Amino acid sequence: MTESSSAAAAGQDRTPYVIAIDAGGTNTRVGCFGPDATLVGSAIGRGGSPNHNHDGAQQIGETVRRAIAGAGLDPATAQCVSAGVAGCGLGEREETPTPSSTCRNWRARRSWSTTR
Repeated sequence: MTESSSAAAAGQDRTPYVIAIDAGGTNTRVGCFGPDATLVGSAIGRGGSPNHNHDGAQQIGETVRRAIAGAGLDPATAQCVSAGVAGCGLGEREETPTPSSTCRNWRARRSWSTTR
């Protein structure tokens, strides 16, 4: 089964989208936006700031996964991730690796984004 046919079999929406992350000390907000900038999925989770939460990166990753799954989106069709993470860029925590089930090799910096 190809990637496309397995996504269709799972009932996932193959529409391209971008992921926006606002990770603070108290909570993390994630929005998934379609090509016309319409909000197609969202989730709110625990704080993602590395200065406030020892598990901040995990909280960001979990919130991203819930936003994608809750909207029925295919993780493979994410085109871009943009993240604003409170506390990134301060001292030795200049770069905080953040897990993503959709985009490879990205890091969060104050408000740093990447495309695939």
